Amino acid sequence: MDILNLVSIAVVCSVICILVKQIKPEFVPFLQISSLIIIFTFCVNGVRNLLISMSDLAGVSGAVQEEYVLLLLKVLCVALITKFAIDICNDSGNSALGTAVSLAGKAVILIMCFPLLSTVVELAVGMLK
Repeated sequence: MDILNLVSIAVVCSVICILVKQIKPEFVPFLQISSLIIIFTFCVNGVRNLLISMSDLAGVSGAVQEEYVLLLLKVLCVALITKFAIDICNDSGNSALGTAVSLAGKAVILIMCFPLLSTVVELAVGMLK
């Protein structure tokens, strides 16, 4: 999906929400959630294609272990989900909760990356000996 298509969907949904807000404001959250689901579905398809390409690249190169590619993708997913949750918290007026979610997301990413960090340290120590 092209970025122009995603932006077009977002703009059209925004205009529809503005129009509906004047008539039935209670329907606006449902329209917003529906538009988020549509955009998220398109993004998931794009990420699926990225996963296939990265897996092929890891298999061809041989230098990059597949577990590191999976770790990279997991960290990316955690970062995106965290950012999505932070934006929802901030939009609803709960900036303190958004800050807590941000901190939790960073901690989860750090915990996920720790095995990779320990491998890098082991390699560096092995090179120094």
